Amino acid sequence: LFGEKVGGERADTGGARGVCERRMEDAEVWPLDRQKEAVENMLRAPDVDDEDDTLGADSLSFDRHRDSAADGAAAGSRVTWKILIYDDIGRDIIAPILRVTELRALGVTLHLSLNSRRQPIPDVPAVYFVAPTSENIARICEDCKNQLYDSMWLNFSSSLPRAELEALAEGTASSGSTSRIARVFDMYSAFVSLERPLFSLHMRDSFAALNNPRLTERDIEAQLERVVSGAMSVIITMRVLPIIRAPRGGPAEMVAAALAARLRELVVGRQSVLGNAPSLLERPLFVIFDRTLDLPVMLHHTW
Repeated sequence: LFGEKVGGERADTGGARGVCERRMEDAEVWPLDRQKEAVENMLRAPDVDDEDDTLGADSLSFDRHRDSAADGAAAGSRVTWKILIYDDIGRDIIAPILRVTELRALGVTLHLSLNSRRQPIPDVPAVYFVAPTSENIARICEDCKNQLYDSMWLNFSSSLPRAELEALAEGTASSGSTSRIARVFDMYSAFVSLERPLFSLHMRDSFAALNNPRLTERDIEAQLERVVSGAMSVIITMRVLPIIRAPRGGPAEMVAAALAARLRELVVGRQSVLGNAPSLLERPLFVIFDRTLDLPVMLHHTW
């Protein structure tokens, strides 16, 4: 949606919460709507009979994943009964946007935590929705080794680092279970949609952490990296290429610079993630403020 008229966007780095307000001529599309669509397509993926969707670089294409699942739904493909496996982050992302009845309509008969003790369920595909951490990769490799499910559709809430992808390939290859991996996909969905215009990056105590004088440089970089990853997820989920603005100095400028660099790499290296490049006259504005700047007070009081 690159032809939209944008009312404005706001994101904060300390409280890790953002409000995105956008105006369109005919309809309104919010992060919650886009995220729900992406999760639904993720769950429909096993319903689409596509033999070419195996472990490989092509399976990381956002447009290919979205279009194949959407085409299958539009064509009325048969719903495949499946199992949903998630970690705490995946659970928190799905909980506000999909009810149990909606999961059942999408073919999910059972949803389980990745960290729970699970029994083998043969002849049933499993859709994984987890964060790309080394611990989760180890659990997934263990599931492959134990042959818990017929096929495994791996979806990561944010971009899967190269090191973790190699660990996944080595772990499944050593147990001879690579064929059970049906797809590996970066969802870019590392944010929680609380309401249609309201989302959170789900970072607990981030304001206190970023303003702690005893915080080390490495801790600050780790916190800012999570903010950048969450903002990237919102932008890619909305399928826009925004103009980024932030006040000079402080965490907001650091996040804006890192986010701009990440988007630049994404457009040059894997343009399919964002779709076709938008017109420069139709790009939305993404403004980043530090949480210490209390905008509601300025709006509620005339000084």
